[in-house]
Amino acid sequence: MDKLTKRENEMLQLVASGHTNRYIAYQLGIAEGTVKRTVSNAYKKLNVTSRSELVKFFLSDIHTGII
Repeated sequence: MDKLTKRENEMLQLVASGHTNRYIAYQLGIAEGTVKRTVSNAYKKLNVTSRSELVKFFLSDIHTGII
């Protein structure tokens, strides 16, 4: 499994905290499309397909050493 970049990790923590792509884009000063693309790429690295799976991933010990 590939490690996440610092930016992917930052975005996924915001996603796992329940924030929308629009909010994340606003907070980071980037386009919403950039958030969608970056989150999608990170999902593939983590082998998750939804926000709920992402939250489960962050709450588990699986993520140790990957991020």
